[in-house]
Amino acid sequence: MENALSEETITVSQNIKSEFPFGLRVDVMISQIQPDKPYTYQYIYSLDTLKFKEWLDKNKYLCEGPLAFTAKGLQVVIPGGANKWDKASFSIDDGEGTQMYLDLISEEVVIYVHRDLFAGKEWEIHIEDTDIPF
Repeated sequence: MENALSEETITVSQNIKSEFPFGLRVDVMISQIQPDKPYTYQYIYSLDTLKFKEWLDKNKYLCEGPLAFTAKGLQVVIPGGANKWDKASFSIDDGEGTQMYLDLISEEVVIYVHRDLFAGKEWEIHIEDTDIPF
């Protein structure tokens, strides 16, 4: 993203969308508080469950056993059988080598990412939780 911003192939106010045939959609919004401050990126992961079910029905041969794949940093695992679509799990690496599970079948997930050069970490990543105020 930073390279695309510096090369001006994308702009700060541009809404960037990625959609996948299996129903995953990732919207990226970029903001900047002041011109001399780092950019903040907001990633919204959502799943169209109808598209997800249809995709699995069309690709039943993929689900004769468990199916696992990664898209845009999200690991998707579907237990054997396309009719088990609602048992699919969606997870991301929490940065410490363990998986954090996201309930994309029920709700979208919002992730904020920004550089924090003063806190000793190059990047700060926060997941907005509807139960925990951000």
